[in-house]
This record gives sequence, C-alpha cells and structure tokens, in this order.
Amino acid sequence: MKLGRVQIEEEQVWWPGYGNRLLFILRPSREVCDAIAGSMRRARLGSLLVPGWPPECWHQSVSDRYADKPWIRERLIAAGDQVRASGFDLELDQARARAHAEIRARGRWVGLERLIDTIGVATLAQGLPRGGNHSPHITLDYGYEGPDISSHPLLTVPWRIEAFELVAGGGRPYRYNTLARWQLDPAPARVVQTDLFS
Repeated sequence: MKLGRVQIEEEQVWWPGYGNRLLFILRPSREVCDAIAGSMRRARLGSLLVPGWPPECWHQSVSDRYADKPWIRERLIAAGDQVRASGFDLELDQARARAHAEIRARGRWVGLERLIDTIGVATLAQGLPRGGNHSPHITLDYGYEGPDISSHPLLTVPWRIEAFELVAGGGRPYRYNTLARWQLDPAPARVVQTDLFS
C-alpha cells in the first residue's frame, strides 16, 4: 500500500544513526581506485590509505542517507528509474585530512551538480525529502587521527562517471551492497580548443 505524503512526513525517513542506511552513490572502478592509491603514495600520503576502509567502500555520495525500510527502498528505486542524465568526468587532484581523510576535485563540476539535482528532484517526486549539497570527493578514512592536511596537490586522477547506484550500507565489516544500478547517457565529447594561429 502506498503511503501518502502526510504519512511519509510522520515516518522517520532519514537514517537514524543506527542500522543499515540507503543512499545513492558513484562507485569508482578498480582502475580508478588503483590510480588514487598510486597518486597518494607518490605524494607520500600512503598512510591515509587504511585497511579498515578498503577501495570497495570508496564512493562519491549523490544523496543523503535514508533509513533502510522496504517502502523507502521501493520509492528510491522508483526515483532512480526516473533519472535521465549524462555521464561526465571528474578530476581528483588534491588530498585533505581533518576528521576524515579524502581525495578531492577542485572547483565546481557541473555534471556532478546536475546529477545530484536530478536525483533530488526524482526523490522528491516519490514523496521523499531530498538531501543537501555534496562536494566532489572520495573519503579514504572516516576515522583519521593524524595531523591536519588543509590541501595537498596530487597527480590528477581522471574519473569518468558512467553509472550511479542505490546501495544499502551496513554490516561488519561495513560494506555497500548494490540494490540497483543505472547507466547514464554517454558523456559529451570534450571540447578541445585548437591554436587559432597554427
């Protein structure tokens, strides 16, 4: 039975801080993960790569976290089915560490912003609240306890985004289990400006 908007607002939709959580993510390929690890080690930041948070957990969030309830799963899958967006590229080129250690992309990335907005609109259309902003990054360690690193340049890691997933996060050890995956439209070709005087 479908729940109405008023009933949904009375339910606890957001992840309550315990149990499994649901969220949409972008998951880097093994090749991208290997390139991230190599870039970090070349910058002598290999200590930020911790076994407790392995590459299969690395991701870019494109929604906030929802409580793992069957009717919320159903609505999030329906939202994902409605998303129409193009693939895009990110370039991860700096490390930062405070409470978390992460690799980041400088500046704004329109493709990422559009996908997050499109997922938010589709989620809202299913009667669920949409999340907030998500900056371009992949967290490498959620329990970082070393000295602060405000920004450290890295050898650029190109990452082409071609799909997004709905996952359930949880378990011991913690992992993200894919519930559904959607392919994005082909990324537009990069525009290369030639030398006007050649």
